[in-house]
Amino acid sequence: MVAETVMRETLNKFAGGLQVGGRRITNLCYVDDIVLTASSEAELQELVDRPNKASSGQGLIINIDKTKIMHTKDGYCQIMIKGMQLEQLSYSGNIL
Repeated sequence: MVAETVMRETLNKFAGGLQVGGRRITNLCYVDDIVLTASSEAELQELVDRPNKASSGQGLIINIDKTKIMHTKDGYCQIMIKGMQLEQLSYSGNIL
């Protein structure tokens, strides 16, 4: 219930995400895991900052050690939470 409130606040007036089959996808949720999707590094940083701010208002914190960034493009993606850089994983498979 709290995670749903955090995500509702996170996505309020957020225009980013990925277009899949004509629909805009911003996140995928399963139990207590959330996958955020973005089309650029700047958009992803904004999308990471939003739930960080929203969750702190609910007394929750994002576990930086369990939070990972996965990207499909070559290069490096630098996403930060509270001044700490998130671990980056590279996906070299086919893009769906």
